Amino acid sequence: MLNETAETVLRALLVAGTVILAAYLGFAVLYWLARRFDHRRPGLANLMDRAKQPVRFIVGIIAARIVTSRIAHLRKGWIDVLDHVLQILMIVAIAWLVISAVKGVEDKVIQAYRKRDYGPIEERRFETQVSLVRRLVIACLAGLAVVAILMTFPSVRAIGASLLASAGLISIIAGLAAQTSLTNVFAGIQLTLSDTIRVDDVVVVNGQSGTVAQLALTHVEVRLWDGRMLILPSSFFISQPFENWTRNRNQIGGSVFLDVDWSTPIADLRQEAQRIIAESELWDGRRNSVRVSEVIGNTRRIQIGVSAANTNDLFSLQALVLEELTEYLYANHPESVVRTRMQAFDPADATKSPPT
Repeated sequence: MLNETAETVLRALLVAGTVILAAYLGFAVLYWLARRFDHRRPGLANLMDRAKQPVRFIVGIIAARIVTSRIAHLRKGWIDVLDHVLQILMIVAIAWLVISAVKGVEDKVIQAYRKRDYGPIEERRFETQVSLVRRLVIACLAGLAVVAILMTFPSVRAIGASLLASAGLISIIAGLAAQTSLTNVFAGIQLTLSDTIRVDDVVVVNGQSGTVAQLALTHVEVRLWDGRMLILPSSFFISQPFENWTRNRNQIGGSVFLDVDWSTPIADLRQEAQRIIAESELWDGRRNSVRVSEVIGNTRRIQIGVSAANTNDLFSLQALVLEELTEYLYANHPESVVRTRMQAFDPADATKSPPT
């Protein structure tokens, strides 16, 4: 009996090993062909790269199920449990493979769109919409995988009829419980389809400026200038006002404010500021201006207009202009430093009669 069992297990392992070897060789051939003809069919190699790990996982599960089916007649209690686990893992692996394929198709579609030489705004709009579609598909696939896994349990299948019978009540309860989440999901879809904001757009939210890093189904991630991530629900951008600096153009502008004394030579300051901006690689060649914007007490406020291609370059250019201008004024025009003027009190003035 022992020899018969050992022979059965050995044959099962041999068949499983053959399946694994054949699958690996077949996948290696397909991968080589994808690399070989990638110039004719762009994206195939990337798709094979994404499918490599899920396919290996699926092949391993198939081999394990072959072994369990060959020795199922032994009727050990752990074999049924192992077979159920393998069944669940197979569902997970198939979902993983399909999701990887969806991501590969997304990459191919975006690459094909970029070859058409559209502007940066059109590219960001298209990539944001494709990304949203990919997230919706992945969410649906994940939901189907969870349902398929639950249906492998006999107890869940048994109560399936009762769940369908009370679907109306359950849908009402679920709708009330998930009202906020569904609101954000529909708001995220509306934001994408209406093209209100896109990935890499520069926005101002609640007085804070940042770049849209990710537009998800339920929330929007805004990366602030100091690296912090501001996470807001999608419904916020539907119900609250905000600024979008790159809504119709890719470049952005900003200002540097400098308070100086009245004795500061504005002409020299203007010449130096424009030189600093023009010689900087961060400047995009659009905005370069210096003007007195306001008079506050004993100081004059100078507004220096600058522009750059993105928010990171703009912040760096503003810091550069402020740093070099303050050093220039301190070294060449120390009189420009803001002073507080005081007048000494003369007791003799107190005895004088006021003018009539």
